[in-house]
Amino acid sequence: KGHHLSRSQSLRSVDSRKRDDVDKPRLGPQSPQTDSAPGEEWSAWSVCSATCGEGWQSRTRFCVSSSYSTQCSGPLREQRPCNNSAVCPVHGTWDEWSPWSLCSSTCGRGYRDRTRTCKPPQFGGDPCEGPEKQNKFCNIAVCPVDGVWNEWSSWSLCSSSCSNGTMQRTRECNGPSYGGSECRGEWMETVDCFLGECPVDGKWQPWSLWSGCTKTCGGGSQQRSRICYGPFFGGKLCPGDREEVRHCNEKKCPEPHEICGEDNFSNVVWKMTPAGDTAAVRCPPNAM
Repeated sequence: KGHHLSRSQSLRSVDSRKRDDVDKPRLGPQSPQTDSAPGEEWSAWSVCSATCGEGWQSRTRFCVSSSYSTQCSGPLREQRPCNNSAVCPVHGTWDEWSPWSLCSSTCGRGYRDRTRTCKPPQFGGDPCEGPEKQNKFCNIAVCPVDGVWNEWSSWSLCSSSCSNGTMQRTRECNGPSYGGSECRGEWMETVDCFLGECPVDGKWQPWSLWSGCTKTCGGGSQQRSRICYGPFFGGKLCPGDREEVRHCNEKKCPEPHEICGEDNFSNVVWKMTPAGDTAAVRCPPNAM
């Protein structure tokens, strides 16, 4: 019984050494072992750890002893490179973004942008994903707004109801704002207008001189006249009369016995009267 225990301890010692061989990594290809103990068989090679580039395959075996005296020799695990002839696809990659550009406008609404470059894919790799350029709005300051004229008003009525006059129209400047310029040009326009000649009322010319009296005594009459100048363009007629008549020489005529003789006609005295020059004869007191 004590001999049997000694043989069991020997087998456990061999298995311990085999497990130590399995735990040790093998970085390179291993040559297949030919000094296999009876009953040792390798498993099939595993699937390659990579489909391209550098991959590895492994296989294992177990030690199966037919007697207590037989011990397995050689490694329990082998590795070999695989698929190292296939080139892996290289996907496109973005470089870093460029700095943001200056604002496209010094005032008001503008935009800034930045770009990046894609390192192109190789060996069938995927292109870069995402935008090549980015934009964002920027607003540095409010832009100056120049003044703008509103529409002209309607023309005013003519300043005169007849003859020459003027008409006007105006407009208002909308703005400026934020330091803009004033409106250019005039805020008022003036044009001439003519609505026809004005009516001219008739106007009397000065009176003529009085005519001579129709009688030298006993009451006569004398007249004067004036001329109306106009009217024109629908004006009014001259007011009043065109002629005036007044009495003259209203003193009583002498009776026949009061008439001087013809020999006294040489004593004629001329007098200035409103009716003109009048001759007066100085008869003697005893004239018949």
